[in-house]
Amino acid sequence: MEYDYNGFSLKSGVYKLTNKLNGRVYIGSAREFKERWREHTKRLKSGNHSNKFLQADYNKCGEDVFVFEVIEVIDGPQENRLLVEQRYIDQHYDDQQQCYNLTRSVNKRGPKCHSYNPENTAAKRKENPNKHRWSEEEKKVISEKLRGHIVSEETRQKLRERNIGKKHTEESKHKCSKSNKGKHKERLMNPEIRQKAIEASILSKKGKPAWNKGKVCTKEEVEKMSLRAKEQYANNPDIKRKLREANLGKKQSEETKRKRIEKLQKPIKAISLDTGLETIYPSIKKACEELGIYDSYIYQFFKGKVKSVKGYIFEMVDTRIVIPNLQQALQFLG
Repeated sequence: MEYDYNGFSLKSGVYKLTNKLNGRVYIGSAREFKERWREHTKRLKSGNHSNKFLQADYNKCGEDVFVFEVIEVIDGPQENRLLVEQRYIDQHYDDQQQCYNLTRSVNKRGPKCHSYNPENTAAKRKENPNKHRWSEEEKKVISEKLRGHIVSEETRQKLRERNIGKKHTEESKHKCSKSNKGKHKERLMNPEIRQKAIEASILSKKGKPAWNKGKVCTKEEVEKMSLRAKEQYANNPDIKRKLREANLGKKQSEETKRKRIEKLQKPIKAISLDTGLETIYPSIKKACEELGIYDSYIYQFFKGKVKSVKGYIFEMVDTRIVIPNLQQALQFLG
């Protein structure tokens, strides 16, 4: 690319970029001509110039056909340069026929759609149902490029601030719901994806305490959770069946068995509500066998879920107590 500063490379003013091959021109203003020329050159070489018409001709014709030249040197604030730049643009602007400038006004940004009829082109793109869809190969390439990339905290904070207060419209929610319907189920049905999700979940939680560790629920919260669980069971009769099927074939660990046996072997006192007779049994298991009840009922009684079990109430017996008479001692020993 040629340049002609006329000795004003460090001055400010209005310049012209000319294509010697077809005569098309670009009018602009700069605070420093030399720096502006470098910026044009850098963006055109990298292929990301904001003016797509200028970029297209650069790609087609090459850099040797362009000339950067100073039209007029202007001192003072930017407003002075813009006034003169506007005068030159008015002389050359012709809707991108021989002038690269996208708009007639220097204070107006160029259109988002770079074409001779941007409104018509934008409407056609919107109506076109055959939008670009990433192929599996393209997705794989993008995934490989982004693998290992960690988003900085600064970027995350910017994203959070940008999305604060934003809400989806009802139409947008409906579209998202329709687009994602069934996708989650398909992913879960795929054993490979399911296994990867499980491993990723375990890895993300490794070394971190549970979110509810140390949390003490109030009585109202416990009642709400209990009520919600009961409603869930009542409205979904298949839940119990699924839970049973999920536990089929599972065996308790030796530690769990030991803890359960220790609980069942604790001495217990059964008090009849009718006669007031107190009977001490050496273990919960023995009491269940003698009274013909399930141990789960006794546990429910101690949790306060039931007031009595088949006409009996129960108390745990301290193994260190002294049994006063022989009859109770014989009962206790079985």
